[in-house]
Amino acid sequence: MDLRNAVVQEQRQILSQRQIESINILAMDAQDLYEFALKEQEENPIIVPISSELFRTVGIDGWHEDFIMNIPAPEADTARDLLLPQINLNDYSEQECAAFRLIADSLDESGRLPETPLELSDFSGIPAGVLQKCIAVMKKLEPAGVCASSLAECLELQLDALGREDEVLLEIIRRHLQDVADGAVNHIAAATGQGACRVKECIKIIRSLNPRPLNGLIGEGARDITPDIILTRDGDSWSAELNNAGFRVFEVCDYYARMARETSDENLRAYFRQKIQRVNFLNEAIERRRDTLTRIGRLAALRQSDFLLHGGAPVALTMNAAAGELGLHPSTVGRAVSGKYVQHPGGVCELRALFARGAESSALVQTTNGGASREGVKLMIRELVASEDKEAPLSDDRIVTMLRASGVDISRRTAAKYRGEMGIGGMHNRI
Repeated sequence: MDLRNAVVQEQRQILSQRQIESINILAMDAQDLYEFALKEQEENPIIVPISSELFRTVGIDGWHEDFIMNIPAPEADTARDLLLPQINLNDYSEQECAAFRLIADSLDESGRLPETPLELSDFSGIPAGVLQKCIAVMKKLEPAGVCASSLAECLELQLDALGREDEVLLEIIRRHLQDVADGAVNHIAAATGQGACRVKECIKIIRSLNPRPLNGLIGEGARDITPDIILTRDGDSWSAELNNAGFRVFEVCDYYARMARETSDENLRAYFRQKIQRVNFLNEAIERRRDTLTRIGRLAALRQSDFLLHGGAPVALTMNAAAGELGLHPSTVGRAVSGKYVQHPGGVCELRALFARGAESSALVQTTNGGASREGVKLMIRELVASEDKEAPLSDDRIVTMLRASGVDISRRTAAKYRGEMGIGGMHNRI
């Protein structure tokens, strides 16, 4: 066995502290940026005081009604607030603690982790092995099922937390979730070699699990919304403006700027130079954020013009496609979009609602008028079910027929899958 040392050359992008801070500023929403600015002002005395009236807020009644969701009062503001207190961070290195924070911040609304360790590593510079280790730790936290990469894994984690080691249950979860949604007992029984009674018992257990473990546990509940981007329509064109016109950049107080130029004290001069360099860096990061968000907002408005003006379903626009068109990295678009709100002629909605999730780009369905996103089709199904005759609920076949009449061509299985993902029961369960 050859145990000789060897030098292996590896090229890897490691982000500097400034690059990481610039990325964090991009991810801030309007209110977070304002609070960050106030904190920076407290720590840097050369900054001119910032006005407290910089942003327009919109009450909950200003939301586009399509995006209102009634959920229980949350237990924490963010996934980080809910999950990290369960970990003794003193037992881990600074890099591992940073990984825990990154993973928590990357979870979607349901509590799943849509990005792989390699994708998170490419974005953050944290080694994929460290991220993999930290993900494994976080998969053991409460609520059970959090940090899973798929619905099947989410349910498996919950079974593990319950101490249920049942191979039949696992096989049904891994291979027959669509059949569970359809209530196809005979099909599952034939595929697994189990009796109908056993299959029904397994389905009952699976349906008792939570496919969205974070739903209702985080957030700030009913509150005033601060739109991050203001979209306005002028003829056939759209313009995007950030909702912080009163705060474009940090300004250096004239008194301290003059003192920095005139002082003969070398230590004082170095102090002022450091503080001014900090201001210049922050202004560059804020301007980069402004440019990125307005470009993304303008592109989204152009693609979703009909939806913003008339409602209905947004067309298919993935973050990867937007990144390619704008010359940005997909992760940059993802971070910029996350947690932001857009004010438009029809009201206020999440910026993310104007995009199909990149991880689900393969699930886009085509329509006769150019395409609709997965979430858009779900919205159409929800509206059809909401308006159905309660004495004669729509079957999945009937829903498919009505969608096709509107130009959306999907299969019955896909319609059933989307219905199940929204927690809407089958026809017989809605009678």
